[in-house]
Amino acid sequence: MLTRLGDTGRWVMALPTSQLVVSALILGWVAGMGAGALALSIGRSVEVSPPQVVATAPPTATPTPVPTPRAEDPALLDAIARPAFPPPPAPRGLSAYAGGPVVRITAPRVRLDHPIERVQVVGGEMQAPADGNYTVGWYPQFDLPGAAQNAVFSAHETWGHMQAPFYFLRFSRVDDDITVELEGGEQYRYRVISNTRYEVDRIPMQEIIWPSDRRPTEERITLITCGGRIVYGPDGFGEYLDRDVVVATRVA
Repeated sequence: MLTRLGDTGRWVMALPTSQLVVSALILGWVAGMGAGALALSIGRSVEVSPPQVVATAPPTATPTPVPTPRAEDPALLDAIARPAFPPPPAPRGLSAYAGGPVVRITAPRVRLDHPIERVQVVGGEMQAPADGNYTVGWYPQFDLPGAAQNAVFSAHETWGHMQAPFYFLRFSRVDDDITVELEGGEQYRYRVISNTRYEVDRIPMQEIIWPSDRRPTEERITLITCGGRIVYGPDGFGEYLDRDVVVATRVA
């Protein structure tokens, strides 16, 4: 169950404590081999007539199909042109909170290009990134990208009345590309398979963290952020009533 996520306060997601132990996943490899036979027909020599020359038209070249580009989402274009929240000031160097085995995450369509901050699950609650405007949180309890499981990331949509890393995440659509870079230089590419908005009190966190439909050899990443409706308090800061969850599967 989720608890409060505010524009200025930390946001937490309550998880079953018993689920915080990540079990080892044993993968079975099965190799299949098939054999085929080539039959040769051998017959008597026969007399044949001389071949006749028949005029034919030159072959027509088959044009190479050109994929039709997808039309951009008008709502995304409008949000970029007229954002409800201004972007934060340009960061001066790398965030003090960045660093670790996962270093960066990018998704060009939704303007995501941010360093990674290692965050923890404490007492069954997913902590939020300390650098709310610039870093994306990664939870080592839910495994490392490249480990053929489900790596989990979170970030704010807005922070301090300014845009945060996942500000445009709500516009993610199926087949969008997301790239995760590790400190050793490895880059893993993922393709979005779903983008779902949940009411904060109805979000199925256990299914999101440990998806039952994930195949044993399928690697995923899951991105979680606040989104949707906002209720503002007397201090001028808001609390989100919904959560956006984007899931992507590894393709390279």
